[in-house]
Amino acid sequence: MSGGAPAVDSSGNIYVSTGNGSFNDTSSILPPPSPDNNLGMSFLNLNASSLVVQDFYSPSDESTWSTDDYDISAGGVLVLPDGSGPSGHPDVIVGSDKQGHLWMMDRTAMGEFSSTLNNTVQYLTLPDTSNCGAYCAYETPSYYGGTVFMSVVRGPVIALPLASGLFSYNASNVVTASSSSVENYGFPTPTLSISAAPGGGAGIVWALDDTNNGTNGTNLGPQVLRAYSTSNLGSTLYSSSTKASDTAGNAVKFAVPTVANGHVYVGGYPQLTVYGFIN
Repeated sequence: MSGGAPAVDSSGNIYVSTGNGSFNDTSSILPPPSPDNNLGMSFLNLNASSLVVQDFYSPSDESTWSTDDYDISAGGVLVLPDGSGPSGHPDVIVGSDKQGHLWMMDRTAMGEFSSTLNNTVQYLTLPDTSNCGAYCAYETPSYYGGTVFMSVVRGPVIALPLASGLFSYNASNVVTASSSSVENYGFPTPTLSISAAPGGGAGIVWALDDTNNGTNGTNLGPQVLRAYSTSNLGSTLYSSSTKASDTAGNAVKFAVPTVANGHVYVGGYPQLTVYGFIN
């Protein structure tokens, strides 16, 4: 899941995604019985004590996608707060895949597998996927104040607000963004961290640009930490590239900025860089 941790809901259920591999469960029995319990290219709900699969969702195209290296597990899974989903599906998870699809699934009935349709609450496409080809998304989505934040390769950070628990989309089933960053991000797409003062109000989206990680033909160079307002990503509040003294370590794939104690901690090579206010 591109360095993303498993997601856990308020009942202690664990959610992960899987990548290319064998899928052979068509029994509609939960947990899936052995030996027909291989669940490649799937979203899984695991029991926290036994790690038994309690529920799952697999797309109708799982076999083709597995052959073509379109891992669902290129991205992590986001559990939205209880009650955030639409009528009839109040408790949901959100995930993406390498192709840049955006999925919303009911946590209490994930949809399992059908060869003819996708049993999800929503199955959409992220904006700007025309710029990234077949390999688009490599992050865990982030959430704040009724909005999901993420990005695609060679695209901006985008804000995807929920209306009555659902994402808005156009006639081409592309999700509608309410704002986007001026800067575009290369491979891998950043997993965003969000900080906010107690009591609500606008928060800060922290994005780490790790494009110069030395893979896929890129040069090795410093990470760039940027900050945006959750209310409008179009204005960059801060960039570590504007001051030489703020330069971070060299980029490493799938690093995530960590916000704690009024500081932002960024792990790069060969150093940990700590950002904060100077009195």
